[in-house]
Amino acid sequence: MDYAFRVFCATYGFRAVPEGGDARLCYGVPAETPHDVALGAGYRARAHTAAADAPRIARSGVSAFGGLEPVAYPMFHPAAGDSPDWLGDAFEWLSAAHEQSVRERDGIGRIPARCTLPGAFGLDPCVPYAGLAFRGLNERLAAATGDGWPRSPSSPFGGGERALVIACTHDVDYIPAGALDACGRVLKNIAIALAHHRDPGCALGIAARAAAGALRGRMPFDHLLRMVRRERELGIGSTCTVLCRQAHRRDANYRPDQPPVRRLLGRLAREGVELGVHGSYESLRIRDGLAGEYDALAQLTGVRPAGGRQHWLRFSGTGLFEELCRSGALYDCTVGFSEHAGYRTGASFPYPPYDFAAERAFPIIEFPLVMMDVALYAATRDSGGAERTCERVLRWGRGTSWGGMSLLWHDTVLSGLQIPPAFAELFWRLKQPSDRWVGCAELAGRVRPRFAAAGLDLPPPGPAASAGAAG
Repeated sequence: MDYAFRVFCATYGFRAVPEGGDARLCYGVPAETPHDVALGAGYRARAHTAAADAPRIARSGVSAFGGLEPVAYPMFHPAAGDSPDWLGDAFEWLSAAHEQSVRERDGIGRIPARCTLPGAFGLDPCVPYAGLAFRGLNERLAAATGDGWPRSPSSPFGGGERALVIACTHDVDYIPAGALDACGRVLKNIAIALAHHRDPGCALGIAARAAAGALRGRMPFDHLLRMVRRERELGIGSTCTVLCRQAHRRDANYRPDQPPVRRLLGRLAREGVELGVHGSYESLRIRDGLAGEYDALAQLTGVRPAGGRQHWLRFSGTGLFEELCRSGALYDCTVGFSEHAGYRTGASFPYPPYDFAAERAFPIIEFPLVMMDVALYAATRDSGGAERTCERVLRWGRGTSWGGMSLLWHDTVLSGLQIPPAFAELFWRLKQPSDRWVGCAELAGRVRPRFAAAGLDLPPPGPAASAGAAG
């Protein structure tokens, strides 16, 4: 529970101190002073390879926090009196312990969505249950300490509780290598729309938009720089992840050391775009695969990449985080759903994944992936429904944290040549004026001191409010 408590402190901007804080949380032990907050301990330890038991739904559910819709709260570790163990539930979600028991893999090699905690127990993936657990814990602290206790998580960027911080990312899966190559990709996307998505309208739209662009003298898919420049006009910072290996047919059509690609990446860097590593399809199966890709991008650009995301979201278990540590990464933004939007580990905030072997946090910050263009299309086919889903996901994120999760739109989608253009337009509508969309490295630089302040062995802490623990 020490891990969950410290992630809570980092999320809310508190310092974790052994004694003498503004409040002392007593987990599973009686309160000793008027400033102590006794929290029931219901956590039941199990082998980390054992599946979670079905949760018990709290009788009264969780009342709406700050205007959020009421939702039934699943108690994985109910305490005495059938009340939630906020820390125990948060640990269940953030550690992804249930996924350690899953042996099934989909055709890509991933844990299927139906085998994750939301999928296995029929929970709403749009609700960040770990965020709810932390909010419930903070409400308990506020009730015990009085009006001076912060009611909402504080953003490391400031800007008030309504501002939402998003890590904006783009995976560079394709770069046109001439007109013939680009036309071949257009034909491939038309075939995918017909055979895989069974969407003739999408296929016809791709063909029409490609033809219209050709008449204006535009190379199909040559959209990266236009996308980035529009983001700059709107005050959006972003990260583009780049594939650095061709070891599988599902990898990219390019190599970053090819002169035209190298020039394009240089132009992106001059535009202020962070370049991250898009771990190749086999990067976790090749010896030193992911670390070698980090080295390759560093040698190419002269800047050590701070993190990235796995191609096809291909990972299972903690092996990804072990390889990221070997690669010298500071962050990752792979953990999410490939089939729909939502909070896979219940987190509407950054967190360090849990290392079961060492029984401590990995020194990596995860920016959970909560929405992706192609997943939204696959789940809804309706841009209006996708927009309502996105707004709901972001509303829950705004109500339970200051943000720090990631979203992914591919530049090929924003070009209008992969799925219907309404899904590209949705990207430009999601950001509210008060929100801050930034690149991942900038966000990591802001949040890592908060984890240090919470005692999670990261860079030196900055000033913050404080909370202590006992028990």
